[in-house]
Amino acid sequence: MKIKILYAEDDEFTRKFEIRRLKECGFNVSSVEDGQEAWDEYQKGRYDLLLLDGDMPKMQGEEVMRLVRETGDDIAIVMYSGLPDYSLLNEGVDECIDKGTRNSQEVEWRIKTAFRRSQERKEMNRLKAPKTEKRKTFWDRFKRNS
Repeated sequence: MKIKILYAEDDEFTRKFEIRRLKECGFNVSSVEDGQEAWDEYQKGRYDLLLLDGDMPKMQGEEVMRLVRETGDDIAIVMYSGLPDYSLLNEGVDECIDKGTRNSQEVEWRIKTAFRRSQERKEMNRLKAPKTEKRKTFWDRFKRNS
């Protein structure tokens, strides 16, 4: 499965460079130029991961992250910034990557790790959710038929 990334970056040169690098790593990448566009595009629900520049016009990456988390969505969020704020890891960000990271394998690994964390969170939430008749376990059905 190719991870579908929405990449928000206002600097055109950086955006083009990173899109090429991310595609070479095997990701499916769409891009937007600012935080408001990121928020609007995210709401269409087509992505597995948000890769957000921290400092963008109209809406900062951190603001986008907070709006997304307020919806209750466990989508993977990676902050990609020249001055990464690692405290955001405690506030809803899955990974922070410094824009100065030249190693493509490290960028790929961090994105895949963030995606994996997101998938694990979704599975944990699914398991914690109240059981519905359709989701009853074999054991629950067995007890009912006894």
